[in-house]
Amino acid sequence: MVRMNYLRACCMLVVGARLCAVPVPPTKGRVLDAITCQPVAGVGVFAVSASPPGRAPVRRFEASADDDGNYEFTEQHSQLTFEREGYRVYSRLEPWHSDCPLGTNLMMQLGTLSGTVVDESGSPIARAAVTAESVKGPGHPWRPTVQVTTDEQGKFTLQLDPFETHLTITDPRCGLNATGLLPGDPPRRRPSLYQKMVLGPGQHREVKFTLRAVPAYTVSGTIENHVDPFPSGAIELRLDATRTEARICPSFLLRVNQAGGAFSISGVPDAKYGLAATLHRETADCDYCSGDPSYRVYREVEVAGMDVEQLRIEVHPGLQVSGGLHWEGNKPPKYGYCWPEIGIVSDTDSYSSVARDGSRDSLRISNVQPGLYRLKLTGGVAYFRLLEVRLNDHRVPPDMIVVTPEMREAKLDLYLSSESCH
Repeated sequence: MVRMNYLRACCMLVVGARLCAVPVPPTKGRVLDAITCQPVAGVGVFAVSASPPGRAPVRRFEASADDDGNYEFTEQHSQLTFEREGYRVYSRLEPWHSDCPLGTNLMMQLGTLSGTVVDESGSPIARAAVTAESVKGPGHPWRPTVQVTTDEQGKFTLQLDPFETHLTITDPRCGLNATGLLPGDPPRRRPSLYQKMVLGPGQHREVKFTLRAVPAYTVSGTIENHVDPFPSGAIELRLDATRTEARICPSFLLRVNQAGGAFSISGVPDAKYGLAATLHRETADCDYCSGDPSYRVYREVEVAGMDVEQLRIEVHPGLQVSGGLHWEGNKPPKYGYCWPEIGIVSDTDSYSSVARDGSRDSLRISNVQPGLYRLKLTGGVAYFRLLEVRLNDHRVPPDMIVVTPEMREAKLDLYLSSESCH
C-alpha cells in the first residue's frame, strides 16, 4: 500500500500519468564447475519467495541451467539453491577461481567410492563404519567428513570431493584393524586404520577392505572395599579405552555382586584403558542403585601383548570437602554474575561445589575420592582475583590440592579480591 501511494505521488509530476509501473529485473545467473570453471548444464535451480504473514504459503520456483550453465527467473529472488546428482555446491574461493567470471555459482563434481568390508575368512562385516575425510593440502585446513555404515553384505558407497581422502574403517566388534586391498594388488597386511586415495571428478572406484583380528587378553585382579557403611553392595567395573584409543577399542562392563573379591575381564585387545570401580548401594527397591552415595576409583591400565593380572583396587569412602570464600577487605561482589563457580578437577574426575544453606560464600563438595586435584574457577573470572588457597589451614598451590584417605574431611578456603563489581 505504501509503495502504491509512493508511485501515485511520483506520477503526479507527469501530466496525464495515472500510475507508473517500475519493472523488476529478472534473476539471472550462471553455474560453473569449481575445478575447471566450465559451464555445468542440467543443474536444478530453486528459488524461495516468502509471502506476507497470513497469506499463501512460501512458493518454490524452479529453473534449469542450459548447456552454457545459464539460468533465469522472470521474477526477482534472493534465496537460491542448486542441486544436481553427483555434484555439490562449492562456496569457497580458491586461487584458480581467478579464471572464473565474478558472480558465478560454483559446483563441484564428486567422485564415487564403493566397496566391501570383509573379515579374514572373506565373510562380509555388517554395520562397519567407513569414514572419509577430505584433505586439500598445506594451507587448507578445511576437512569435510562423510561417514556411512556397511549393509548386511558388507557393502558401502561414498561420494567424495576430488581431493586426497583419508579413509578410516572401524569394525563394530572392535579389536580389528583395517588393511586396504585394491583390485589387482597383492594381498598385504598393514596394522593401520587408514587408507589414502584420490578420486578425480566423476571417477568411480571399487575397493575392498579386509579386517583382521588382533590378539585379545585378560585383565584380572581383586577388589577391596573400605567403605564402612556398606558391608554389602555391588561393585561396577568399567574398562574404557582412553581417548586416543577409543576409535578402535570397546568398553567392558562387569558387575561383581559382592563388595570385594576377584574379577576377570577377557577379550581385551592391546590399548591403554581407564579402569573405573564404582560401589553402589543396595536397597530393597533396587539391586544396583547409582544414587547417593556412590564411591568411585579410577586407574590407568595398559594392555600390551600380555594378560594384566592381579590388579589391586581399593574402594574408599568419599571425602567431604568444605570451606568458604574470603574476600579482601570483607568486600564480596555486589552482583550475582560476578561470583565464581568453584570446582576441583583431576585427570580422571571432576567435582563442583554446592552452596551450603544458600550462601554464596561457602562451598561444599561431596564424595571426593583420594587424589591430586587442581582448582577450577569459572563464572565471573573478569571480576575477581585469586589470592590464596588453604587446605586444612595450610597454604597450597591451586594445582596441588591433595586429598588422602586419612583426612576423612578436608577444609578448603579460598581468599579472593573483587576487582570491579561493587
